[in-house]
Amino acid sequence: TRLLTRWLNRPLRDLTILQARQTSITCFLERYRFENLQPQLKEIGDIERILARIGLRNARPRDLARLRDALSALPELQQAMTDLEAPHLQQLAQTASIYPELADLLQRAIIDNPPAVIRDGGV
Repeated sequence: TRLLTRWLNRPLRDLTILQARQTSITCFLERYRFENLQPQLKEIGDIERILARIGLRNARPRDLARLRDALSALPELQQAMTDLEAPHLQQLAQTASIYPELADLLQRAIIDNPPAVIRDGGV
C-alpha cells in the first residue's frame, strides 16, 4: 500500500517509464505469468519495512530472520524473472543483487525461529 500511495501522490510524467511499466504489467497478465512469481514474492515479504527498521536501529531478531529468508529467496525470483519477455523486467532481474555474503552471515547468526526481542537470545 505504501508504493500505491506514493504512485497516487506523485504520478509519473515520464512517458518512457510509463510505457515500460505498462509493458511489464502486460507481460505479467498474459498467460498468467504472475502466478509463477507469487511463491517467491511471498517468501520475500516486505523488505522495505525491514530495511527501514534496520536503518532506524529498531530491528528485532524476527526482522533479521525475515531478511535472511528474503535474501535466500532472491536467486529463485531472479531466475524466474529472466524468463519474462518484458525488457524492463529482464533488466531488473539482471541488476538485482542477491547478496550471498549477507545471506550466509544471517543464516549463521540467527536461529530458525528467533524470539521477539533480542534480550531473549537466539541472535
